Amino acid sequence: MLSNLKAALAARGWRQADLAAQLKIHASTVSEIVCGRRQADARLRARIAALLGVDEPWLFKSVVPPRPVRPDSPEIVTGS
Repeated sequence: MLSNLKAALAARGWRQADLAAQLKIHASTVSEIVCGRRQADARLRARIAALLGVDEPWLFKSVVPPRPVRPDSPEIVTGS
């Protein structure tokens, strides 16, 4: 998931469909990029960053959500 991209869109007050319209691409393509199901090529990344007025490496930094820990996992340390 590209939460920096989502944050940049929100900061501009844009929806994914707004970005798609500016880029002249399908909204589903933007959705796939935001959700991490599709990689944008270098040219498209540069266009998106320019439109949003942000740094490209920051914009496309991938954020992996933390893995849930089960209560019986050895990773949990309890005070005994």
